[in-house]
Amino acid sequence: MDSLAVLQFAKERKWIFQQHDDMSETAPVYAPTISYDKTKKQWTIVSKRYTTTRKGKCKHTNGCTIEHTQIIIIDAINKRLIKRQINKKAYPNYE
Repeated sequence: MDSLAVLQFAKERKWIFQQHDDMSETAPVYAPTISYDKTKKQWTIVSKRYTTTRKGKCKHTNGCTIEHTQIIIIDAINKRLIKRQINKKAYPNYE
């Protein structure tokens, strides 16, 4: 499996963030980064998207930008999902 085949495989199963046809309804999704670990024979895909909010602590700082990071680890031999982790982090928009 090469990197393009792994990326296509993950997109077919909707394991990574994808851009929708209507851009106004969704947050921007950036190109995923992909790497291969030769010792463990695993592919790692990191996908990111960004949203904004003005709720909670963010209402006092002109809103926040929220980074959604999704980490996918796929076994290179049998094409199985090993780990899927989604992290969220808020960055205040100070101006």
